Amino acid sequence: MSISSEHYRLYSTNGNGKIRKKIIMNLLKIMIGFWLAIFLSACGSKHDKYVGYWQDSSSEKAVFVINKLDANTYTIAHLLGEDQVLTKLNEGEFEVPSNSVRLVLSEDGSTIRAGTQVLKKITQEQADEIKKILEVEAEQARKVRQNRAACEQLQQELDRKVRERTAHLNHFDPEKNKIKDALLQQYQQQAANIPSCKLSRPIF
Repeated sequence: MSISSEHYRLYSTNGNGKIRKKIIMNLLKIMIGFWLAIFLSACGSKHDKYVGYWQDSSSEKAVFVINKLDANTYTIAHLLGEDQVLTKLNEGEFEVPSNSVRLVLSEDGSTIRAGTQVLKKITQEQADEIKKILEVEAEQARKVRQNRAACEQLQQELDRKVRERTAHLNHFDPEKNKIKDALLQQYQQQAANIPSCKLSRPIF
């Protein structure tokens, strides 16, 4: 049995052959690590491509954010809403647990189909601008609800006072109307401090 001189140089335990064998082994390790990294990256990128800000194509203020918390946990939320953990699907897609809607990313990664909705990707800067508008609107709505509640409470107090002051009077007694008008005027002064609050004259 003979061994070629080239083979001998590669696997010899002496001289440059041993060094060359070590270099080849190191190169193989590097190549294997490189391709393994690419493979793992390709596997993980399917779901990672969903991360970002997505705007409903039919409503510019309806913007959702998808975040990655760890290797297996992704969440979705409206800009001012609470996070909801998404269900990962093997096809590289997601499902929203609350309504079983499947999220399907387009091939170019620019849109997501969510049932009948189409979400288009936007930048964080665009999302931040929309969020500012939503926060202002939410604060305005909060104040409207607060004022409405205060006005309703004032109306209830007026009605109660009228009942207390006129319970002993006949419905057709002129004094009853005088008491109603006096109390209404008194409570209207308080209502003036509540935007859009208009009190009604008790009819009982």
